[in-house]
Amino acid sequence: KVDTTINFKIEKVECPVIISSHFTPNDDNYNDYLQIYNIDKYPKFALYIYNKWGQQVHSQKENYIPWDGTWNGVKVLDETYYYVFYYDGGDKSKVLKGDITILR
Repeated sequence: KVDTTINFKIEKVECPVIISSHFTPNDDNYNDYLQIYNIDKYPKFALYIYNKWGQQVHSQKENYIPWDGTWNGVKVLDETYYYVFYYDGGDKSKVLKGDITILR
């Protein structure tokens, strides 16, 4: 009788964050908030959203609340905004950048 040993390694598969490219915060209960998928996998995240002039219009860390398209309680303009998403707010080496369009 011969014994056979098989060695293998299970690689941890990363689950990427997916940020919607647009949303329509017009209070019709459809697509009213910015959706970020798989964010629950990154409890130490940090998200920053900027307008075309580089002004920060939204930010949040570690506690995801879908953004409603307001800044200090005022609806932002319908246009393109830019985000920076850090998978770990304490480690700025892993980052996702992109844009979001608001259409009402």
